[in-house]
Amino acid sequence: MTNAASEGLTMWEAGLAILLTPFRWFGIWLANRHWVAFWLGLPTILFLLVFLIFLRLGATVPKTELAEMYKQLATDAVADSNEDSDFRWLQKVSQLTPDDHETMYKMAQSMLKQGDTALGVDLIKRLAPRNDSGYPQAHFWTALRMLDSKEPMSKADLDELRHHLTEASEERELEAEATACLGELAIREGNLQDAAKYFTEATKVNKYWSKMLIPTLLSMGKKDEAIAVAEEAREFFREVTQSDPDDVAARIEWSRYASAIGKFGEAEAALRDAQVRMPGERVDKALSMLFVSRYDQEFPATATGDNALSQADFEEGLGYLEEALRLDPDNAAALSRLPALAELSPALRSEVKQNLQQALDKQHATSIVHFGIGLIDAFEGNADAATLHFELASAQGLQTAQLMNNLAWSIAYSEMPRFETALELANKALAMQPERPEILDTRGHIFAKMGRHIEAIADLEKAIPNLARPEASRKLLRECYEAVTGKATQPN
Repeated sequence: MTNAASEGLTMWEAGLAILLTPFRWFGIWLANRHWVAFWLGLPTILFLLVFLIFLRLGATVPKTELAEMYKQLATDAVADSNEDSDFRWLQKVSQLTPDDHETMYKMAQSMLKQGDTALGVDLIKRLAPRNDSGYPQAHFWTALRMLDSKEPMSKADLDELRHHLTEASEERELEAEATACLGELAIREGNLQDAAKYFTEATKVNKYWSKMLIPTLLSMGKKDEAIAVAEEAREFFREVTQSDPDDVAARIEWSRYASAIGKFGEAEAALRDAQVRMPGERVDKALSMLFVSRYDQEFPATATGDNALSQADFEEGLGYLEEALRLDPDNAAALSRLPALAELSPALRSEVKQNLQQALDKQHATSIVHFGIGLIDAFEGNADAATLHFELASAQGLQTAQLMNNLAWSIAYSEMPRFETALELANKALAMQPERPEILDTRGHIFAKMGRHIEAIADLEKAIPNLARPEASRKLLRECYEAVTGKATQPN
């Protein structure tokens, strides 16, 4: 049986024609299309396909990659000082990775910067639990906050502080500093053995902490070990300086440890070279402190009250302090030693005062200079002159507890005492350094002069056991007891 389409064809040819029929009809359809529309439509179809593929890929991007992208955006916001944006990006990160402690800690820091203290501290507490591990940075932040607190710490507080520092020391970047803080905590508790152990570990990580290890070893009577540590630190920072001669910090540390082992010539040469290479206030101040250190090492009698040194020795010591003041006229350490030098050698007292007066004549009337003259005037019993210089030092911005204490004393013992003003200054000094015996002693004297004997007794009894020279205060305490009880003797 045949038809028009298959007529004259073999069976094989007829079968092939049937198979190719769809392609034939597609060719007829394609031949009848408008070619401009076809070529405009093809890119559209391809674009839609690519767009659909992109959407599919976007839906399957791992959360960690998105989180990293948001973290970078948060970092950029911090660089641009845009704290609000920083916090919003961090929130997105925390939603994607709720167990990311680093992000939570950054969020807490952002809250603290924006004034949300309660929320920020609460979040950090969750990151640094008291009895468990957490995020090392949060543990360290908590530890520093506890160390900065002026409130007395109980045994439980000290144990918690030790826990936070121990957890923080597990982080490599925090290891040296956190371990050194553990050493400071051990010193606070009177445990020099543990303190030396912690400072040794911190020094192994960072030679900078040799400055804490050396005095600890000296306090334990281990002078040879302290010298060995200083030698090692000196050699370390000397090599750093040789590899980078413009590294000011390393050069100053080299000088510090060279002077610690008595190599003052080497220490001075290192800093004099720095003055040539990188002149500036930082180097001058370091060199100034070098002369103070040399004075302390060669003339320790000024700290112990031993006045067996010769006049020539005192003059040499004064020369070191004068050089220190030439390099740094506001060197408080140098100026504070001038009255002590004058006290040990009355013959030099006028020379010390003249040295300070020359600073005033050269228009170096700094607060420290006035403070030094005031101390000598107070030592000589000239309370009114001392008051003038202490008030000038205060007016020029010096607001230290030592100044407030001395000013309060001089006002109380001047020819025209102002007890309320003196009491106010003593209270300010105590606010800066609570429970300091010298300030409690001053306030006790002021209370006694005001007739407030009960308050005077309370302050004097706290101060006297810790005073270097308590004789006058003991006499005053007996007088206060007599005024209160009517008895000439102090009750037990």
